[in-house]
Amino acid sequence: MIFKPGALIKNPKLQTILGARFLTPKRIPAPVNFVSLSDGDHLVYLENRPVGANATTPVLVLCHGLLGSDHAPYMTRTTYHALRQGYSVVRLNFRRCGSINSLAKGLCHSGRSEDVIALLQHLTQRYPNAHLKLVGFSQGGNIALKAAGELQDTLPQLSQVIAICPPIDIAQSAHRINLPNNHLFQQHFIKALKTFVQQRHRQFPELGPIPDIRTHDSFWQFDDYYTAPHSGFKDVHDYYQQASSHAYLDSIRCQTEILFSEDDPIVDSSCLENMALPYNVHTTKTRYGGHMGYFQLKHALANRRWLDLFIMEKLQLT
Repeated sequence: MIFKPGALIKNPKLQTILGARFLTPKRIPAPVNFVSLSDGDHLVYLENRPVGANATTPVLVLCHGLLGSDHAPYMTRTTYHALRQGYSVVRLNFRRCGSINSLAKGLCHSGRSEDVIALLQHLTQRYPNAHLKLVGFSQGGNIALKAAGELQDTLPQLSQVIAICPPIDIAQSAHRINLPNNHLFQQHFIKALKTFVQQRHRQFPELGPIPDIRTHDSFWQFDDYYTAPHSGFKDVHDYYQQASSHAYLDSIRCQTEILFSEDDPIVDSSCLENMALPYNVHTTKTRYGGHMGYFQLKHALANRRWLDLFIMEKLQLT
């Protein structure tokens, strides 16, 4: 598949904004479910089953990106399309994400693969005869790839992973988003993360007073001061090294598709250029698209979302 955005909307910032904000779909209601974690926290996920679902109906697990949740537009659109194709769809909310965010004290950081593994193991117990497929978006894509690499072949029900614009080398992506041209996006994320920190410490006073993070305005600064020490890492370098999925790609055993855009203002798409990937891990790199934008000018409204078409095509190939 070739992405052709049209001359008027090639700009990567515009693509990123169009992908996130333009023509957002209506939310899809679903029953809420919970997974208990070994550290006492809980994960929340929503599940939609298609008409006629049975014990062998394949289950598609969706993992959102930073600041996302089960009702992020890309999660909702993928749910809609996958249900029409006969999948059961599980939308995971990472820790402290979504409308029910009070069940977890721990942080959702870029290396939380153990949470995805816990959900997959939970689903294999619930649907032992169903194949599982995993789609991760941005940060969720990095986590999905890391989880698949850690699992190797210990979870045979996992048959496919699709990662959309994943920051598989977090340090490179932190550098990229810190470039002057991309400060708009970094400021958006950091502002929201600072609010999140305040809310977390108000809810759990035992964590201590609200830290003074007013001057930590880049991912490097924020993650070094807050994310890394609050997640068990020595410092930001240790965090980025351990949380990045690029070191786990060689261990992935299931069919895997990774999508990058060369002009992504958030994720560095050059991170795999010098890596020899296993035969089952494939990459697609587009010239345009921004960060999970992939919005194209078409007469048919359904065809404007090239990303949706890409995901559904890759799912049908297995």
